[in-house]
Amino acid sequence: MVILNLLAALISLYTVACFVAIILTWFPGAKFTAFGRGLSKVTDPYMNIFRRIRWMRIGYVDFSPILALGVLSLASSILSGITATGRITLGGTLSSIILMLWGLAKSILVLFFVIVLVRFIVVAIKGYNDSYGSPWQALDQFLGGFAQRAAEPFYKKGDYKGQLLVTVIEVAVILMIGSYLFTVLAKLCLTIPF
Repeated sequence: MVILNLLAALISLYTVACFVAIILTWFPGAKFTAFGRGLSKVTDPYMNIFRRIRWMRIGYVDFSPILALGVLSLASSILSGITATGRITLGGTLSSIILMLWGLAKSILVLFFVIVLVRFIVVAIKGYNDSYGSPWQALDQFLGGFAQRAAEPFYKKGDYKGQLLVTVIEVAVILMIGSYLFTVLAKLCLTIPF
């Protein structure tokens, strides 16, 4: 059990290192400092496994770090569960996997919700008159297809602001229903007797 506790602690520490490495990419030049290069040597071999997954990249947005952190979190959770109960159970493992998958999906949905909400607020206040090459225009290229498809069943009009509003509402509803359903499903898995 001591070895499993130590392994869970090392995975948690590595998760923090990966998170810091991800944050460093947000600041120009930070990854090329001595600290950044050293951290990259430790975290990049693992993170590169997930960067190769093409469907995790949508336009300019790369969701692979969320998956990489989720897998580490799942491993730590399973090890912690084993040390707490003293045994490995199918129900506990399935419950952890379900909660990890929902955690990943929820992270992506929350990020998407915030982006769409911010863009809706800007369009509602300022209107839709962004020049070519602006950051808003690049964001609209990313969001336009999603918003149009999400709003299509409910909102036929070609109004971008309306499409964004419908998308915000749909994502909020998906988050609420998903949280409830995945929590119930995870609890049901825990009732598996083996």
